[in-house]
Amino acid sequence: MKVIDVRDAAQCEAMVAETVGHFGRLVVLINNHAASIASPSLDLSPNGWPAVVAMSLHGPSFASRAA
Repeated sequence: MKVIDVRDAAQCEAMVAETVGHFGRLVVLINNHAASIASPSLDLSPNGWPAVVAMSLHGPSFASRAA
């Protein structure tokens, strides 16, 4: 298993390309990831909220676009 940062569109593209290279095609993509920060939202740092948004919204978009 390989770990990628779904906030990075290039890593999502590489993930799909590697999958297609290994299996010959991509049949299904399950966008099952989201941010989980053990802190009340009001206590998030200035970098925390954008990270949550990027993982929860940008990640599925980048992975779907790559697929």
